[in-house]
Amino acid sequence: MFYVYPLTVAANTPEIAAVTEVIPIANGVIYRVELEFEKWCANLLHLRIFRFEHMIYPSNPLGSFTSDGETIGFSDYFEVFEEPYILKLRAWNEDDFFDWTVTVRIGVLPRTIAEHVYGKLKQVERDALQEAFGISPPGG
Repeated sequence: MFYVYPLTVAANTPEIAAVTEVIPIANGVIYRVELEFEKWCANLLHLRIFRFEHMIYPSNPLGSFTSDGETIGFSDYFEVFEEPYILKLRAWNEDDFFDWTVTVRIGVLPRTIAEHVYGKLKQVERDALQEAFGISPPGG
Protein backbone atom coordinates (compact mmCIF):
# COMPACT_ATOMS: atom_id res chain seq x y z
CA MET A 1 0.00 0.00 0.00
CA PHE A 2 1.19 3.48 -0.80
CA TYR A 3 -0.36 6.58 0.72
CA VAL A 4 -0.10 10.09 -0.75
CA TYR A 5 -0.83 13.19 1.32
CA PRO A 6 -0.22 16.73 0.04
CA LEU A 7 0.20 19.27 2.82
CA THR A 8 0.00 22.99 2.04
CA VAL A 9 1.36 25.43 4.60
CA ALA A 10 0.49 29.12 4.56
CA ALA A 11 3.18 31.80 4.33
CA ASN A 12 4.52 33.07 7.65
CA THR A 13 3.67 29.91 9.60
CA PRO A 14 6.31 29.74 12.35
CA GLU A 15 7.66 26.50 13.80
CA ILE A 16 5.94 27.20 17.12
CA ALA A 17 2.57 27.24 15.29
CA ALA A 18 3.36 24.42 12.85
CA VAL A 19 0.48 22.96 10.86
CA THR A 20 -0.35 19.45 12.09
CA GLU A 21 -2.14 16.92 9.93
CA VAL A 22 -3.06 13.42 11.09
CA ILE A 23 -2.69 10.88 8.31
CA PRO A 24 -4.15 7.38 8.52
CA ILE A 25 -2.05 4.46 7.33
CA ALA A 26 -2.45 0.69 7.46
CA ASN A 27 -1.31 -1.70 10.13
CA GLY A 28 2.08 -2.90 8.87
CA VAL A 29 5.67 -1.87 8.28
CA ILE A 30 6.68 1.46 6.76
CA TYR A 31 9.23 0.49 4.13
CA ARG A 32 9.42 3.66 2.01
CA VAL A 33 9.08 7.39 2.62
CA GLU A 34 9.15 10.09 -0.06
CA LEU A 35 8.79 13.83 0.45
CA GLU A 36 8.31 15.99 -2.63
CA PHE A 37 8.91 19.70 -2.14
CA GLU A 38 7.66 22.28 -4.63
CA LYS A 39 10.14 24.00 -6.89
CA TRP A 40 11.07 27.53 -5.76
CA CYS A 41 10.20 26.99 -2.09
CA ALA A 42 13.91 27.69 -1.42
CA ASN A 43 14.19 25.43 1.63
CA LEU A 44 11.68 27.60 3.50
CA LEU A 45 9.12 24.83 4.00
CA HIS A 46 10.00 22.37 6.80
CA LEU A 47 8.50 18.98 7.67
CA ARG A 48 8.71 16.49 10.53
CA ILE A 49 6.86 13.17 10.89
CA PHE A 50 5.69 11.82 14.26
CA ARG A 51 4.29 8.61 15.74
CA PHE A 52 2.84 8.74 19.29
CA GLU A 53 4.22 12.28 19.73
CA HIS A 54 7.73 10.97 19.06
CA MET A 55 9.50 12.36 16.00
CA ILE A 56 10.46 9.43 13.77
CA TYR A 57 11.59 11.34 10.65
CA PRO A 58 14.13 12.83 10.55
CA SER A 59 15.96 10.99 13.30
CA ASN A 60 17.84 13.93 14.80
CA PRO A 61 15.74 15.84 17.38
CA LEU A 62 16.30 19.34 16.01
CA GLY A 63 16.21 18.34 12.34
CA SER A 64 13.55 18.91 9.72
CA PHE A 65 13.22 17.96 6.09
CA THR A 66 13.46 20.80 3.61
CA SER A 67 14.30 21.02 -0.07
CA ASP A 68 13.69 23.01 -3.23
CA GLY A 69 12.00 21.23 -6.11
CA GLU A 70 13.38 17.84 -5.17
CA THR A 71 12.07 14.61 -3.73
CA ILE A 72 13.72 13.20 -0.63
CA GLY A 73 13.26 9.44 -0.58
CA PHE A 74 14.51 6.69 1.67
CA SER A 75 13.82 3.10 2.62
CA ASP A 76 13.08 2.10 6.20
CA TYR A 77 11.67 -0.63 8.42
CA PHE A 78 9.33 0.96 10.96
CA GLU A 79 6.63 -1.21 12.55
CA VAL A 80 3.13 0.22 12.97
CA PHE A 81 1.33 -2.66 14.68
CA GLU A 82 -0.30 -0.70 17.50
CA GLU A 83 -3.49 1.36 17.17
CA PRO A 84 -4.14 4.03 16.22
CA TYR A 85 -2.62 3.48 12.78
CA ILE A 86 -1.75 7.11 12.17
CA LEU A 87 1.19 9.42 11.71
CA LYS A 88 1.31 13.15 12.33
CA LEU A 89 2.83 15.56 9.86
CA ARG A 90 4.07 18.85 11.30
CA ALA A 91 5.19 21.57 8.93
CA TRP A 92 5.99 25.26 8.96
CA ASN A 93 6.76 27.82 6.28
CA GLU A 94 9.31 30.61 6.70
CA ASP A 95 8.38 32.26 3.39
CA ASP A 96 6.98 35.78 3.80
CA PHE A 97 4.80 35.70 0.69
CA PHE A 98 3.97 32.26 -0.67
CA ASP A 99 2.14 29.17 0.54
CA TRP A 100 4.05 25.97 -0.26
CA THR A 101 3.11 22.29 -0.53
CA VAL A 102 5.03 19.17 0.38
CA THR A 103 3.64 15.85 -0.86
CA VAL A 104 4.25 13.00 1.56
CA ARG A 105 4.23 9.44 0.25
CA ILE A 106 4.35 6.50 2.68
CA GLY A 107 4.75 2.87 1.60
CA VAL A 108 3.40 0.27 4.05
CA LEU A 109 3.76 -3.49 3.77
CA PRO A 110 1.43 -5.88 5.61
CA ARG A 111 3.20 -7.59 8.51
CA THR A 112 3.24 -11.03 6.89
CA ILE A 113 4.86 -9.70 3.72
CA ALA A 114 7.36 -7.58 5.67
CA GLU A 115 8.37 -10.60 7.76
CA HIS A 116 8.80 -12.64 4.58
CA VAL A 117 10.93 -9.93 2.93
CA TYR A 118 12.94 -8.78 5.97
CA GLY A 119 12.62 -11.69 8.39
CA LYS A 120 11.27 -11.51 11.91
CA LEU A 121 12.93 -9.12 14.33
CA LYS A 122 15.19 -10.63 16.94
CA GLN A 123 14.77 -9.66 20.60
CA VAL A 124 17.86 -7.44 20.51
CA GLU A 125 16.31 -5.52 17.59
CA ARG A 126 13.01 -5.16 19.45
CA ASP A 127 14.93 -3.85 22.48
CA ALA A 128 16.67 -1.30 20.27
CA LEU A 129 13.28 -0.10 18.98
CA GLN A 130 12.02 0.22 22.55
CA GLU A 131 15.08 2.24 23.55
CA ALA A 132 15.13 4.45 20.44
CA PHE A 133 11.41 5.13 20.04
CA GLY A 134 9.86 4.30 23.39
CA ILE A 135 7.39 1.80 21.95
CA SER A 136 7.15 -1.93 22.26
CA PRO A 137 6.39 -3.83 19.07
CA PRO A 138 4.01 -6.77 19.54
CA GLY A 139 5.77 -9.84 20.84
CA GLY A 140 8.49 -7.67 22.45
